[in-house]
Amino acid sequence: MDSRRDKRPVTLLTGASGGIVGALALILARAGHRLVLSGLDQAGLEAVADEAAAAGAETVTLAGDLRDRDLAQGLVDLAISRFGRLDHLVTGAGASRPVPMVEMDDDEWDRLVDLNLSAVFRISKAGSRQMIAQGEGGAIVHISSIAHSNGGANLAYGSAKGGVATAWMLYEMQARG
Repeated sequence: MDSRRDKRPVTLLTGASGGIVGALALILARAGHRLVLSGLDQAGLEAVADEAAAAGAETVTLAGDLRDRDLAQGLVDLAISRFGRLDHLVTGAGASRPVPMVEMDDDEWDRLVDLNLSAVFRISKAGSRQMIAQGEGGAIVHISSIAHSNGGANLAYGSAKGGVATAWMLYEMQARG
């Protein structure tokens, strides 16, 4: 079947090398989604992709670090080149480590906020632009954490996840249909 005419939904998942997002990818595979999987660990991505393919899903993977500012658009472009569309985005990439604020250096703060918040903005922006251009709507699901309310592993992670937990993108996208 021509993948551009195939109406099965296309879902892009970040942080899909395993864990919660890897499990979600398998649920979506069983539900008939075509999947674009991204994460740091190529071997983990391939394992999830193999399981998704066994469940009947078409998959494509791209390993990379979402702090790379070009990766977000590259993932959307991959969805379009492989499947002809993008219907859903799941932002699940994230990282942290337990470190007290007084021991955290500025570079670590910057890395954690960039991955856990700024990268979510970049991939959401790229995905939203594509969904708007398609004119058929879409859905974005952000995986956050209760760390924004209970302190979590460290201040940078909790602060970034608090930003993700807010509904600012939802309000902006609702105005566009």
